[in-house]
Amino acid sequence: MKEKTLEIFGKDFSEIVWGENLELEIQFLEEINSKLESGDYKVNRNRELDFRHQQETLKLYDRDRGRFGGIIGTIHNKNYVYRNQQYDASVMIKSRFDCEQNSYFMAEMMRSYFQYFYNITLTNDEIPLGYENIFAFLKICIFRKKLMKASECGFYRKYTYFKNNDSHLRGRIDVVRDIRQNMGLNNGKIAYEYREYTVDNSVNHLIILTYDSLKKEFPDMTDCILEQEEKNGISAYDIIQQLRYMAPGYRYSTLESVIQNARIPVTSAYFQEYEELRNSCIDILRGLNLSIYADHDSDEEVESMLFYVPDLWEIYIGSMLHRLCDELKFEFLSQDEVPPLKKKGEDNKMKIIGEMRMLRPDFVIKNEQGEVALLLDAKFKPSWKSFEEEINNTHNTIMDDIRSIFAYATLEEAQNVGVIFPVSEQKSSVTEYLIGNNNKVKFYVCSLEIPDCGSFKFSDWQKKMQENLGELKDKIRKDILVRV
Repeated sequence: MKEKTLEIFGKDFSEIVWGENLELEIQFLEEINSKLESGDYKVNRNRELDFRHQQETLKLYDRDRGRFGGIIGTIHNKNYVYRNQQYDASVMIKSRFDCEQNSYFMAEMMRSYFQYFYNITLTNDEIPLGYENIFAFLKICIFRKKLMKASECGFYRKYTYFKNNDSHLRGRIDVVRDIRQNMGLNNGKIAYEYREYTVDNSVNHLIILTYDSLKKEFPDMTDCILEQEEKNGISAYDIIQQLRYMAPGYRYSTLESVIQNARIPVTSAYFQEYEELRNSCIDILRGLNLSIYADHDSDEEVESMLFYVPDLWEIYIGSMLHRLCDELKFEFLSQDEVPPLKKKGEDNKMKIIGEMRMLRPDFVIKNEQGEVALLLDAKFKPSWKSFEEEINNTHNTIMDDIRSIFAYATLEEAQNVGVIFPVSEQKSSVTEYLIGNNNKVKFYVCSLEIPDCGSFKFSDWQKKMQENLGELKDKIRKDILVRV
């Protein structure tokens, strides 16, 4: 069966440009949506979710509207079969603010992502600008994070069997192997095997091998990132070097044997963090890119790295607002939990009703008196750029967002609420509206201009982006916060 190629390209929240085989392309995207819904493919969100509720289901594309959603990234299935024909199938979704040649917007979002989740500050020379390189680069950061988290409970130890053939007998003599290796040689050696609770085990071999793989792929940046010290003065690089010394058996292992020996899950409750690290290492070495594919025993050869771009936008805007609050000495809250309903108990204190889901406004800014000066939600859908036209549309896509913001305003007793979203080919602006007949509560529509990435070098684009960000920050300060 001769393999064919299927490639689908697109941008977030944009219409799909279909190829010659529409039925095949739709089927491939439908199967991806199904995998996302079942949890086989996972979208990186890095949020601490309420344990009582499952993560919301995200779709790669909307079939009814024929457009991609808020997921960006890559999925590559090297062995996709459709009607008895094998395809090397892939889909790549870029940001709508990036051009074909450059990925400046995504690079800037990822820089904030590294800083926020991994406390890693990257220079312009260190951040990769190619889409595939950006996603691959994240493997180092996630490996570092999982390794540091696991190391908090010490080096992983487990009982391991060793087979030796020397004069220092310990454990049980292996008669069959002793006859095969030593009979008639008069070499003074005895073949034996023993069991030991040790650091020199398959899981730690897997960790070292993963480091070596990353080091080979990113010779300069791997150690640069892993050498960054945590608060306790220990770095991921230090941990790797100690493992090399404490697990000498790694030197005699191959890639296949290490992965095969490390397939047994970590069941110890004390070392449970090592199970996440083990899965991540296997994914890196097999090219499955970090817990994206849930079934590690599947025959499908799938590589993927997916991100929910509104989350990246929220992180980026949150850093700007946080700096503004520091300048004003205001309190900044992100994803602050607010219970929608309470009731009075017998002790005359308010109690949350049942186990209801908490509401989480994206950003809440409180002044020095503790009053809510501004409540903002970060939005990324392109429909917000034509706010007044969209709001008059019977089938608009933003009304549910507005209702949620109104609910937040009621719960937080906020008199200044609004949204903040990116635009292209428009200047940054802050527009004020009134909510219904209530002249006290104001609704602000804030837009940030994203420069055209095809017109600048990255350093010049970034400078323009910072100028636009500074202008919007000043508008929010003068037009909203100074009034309170």
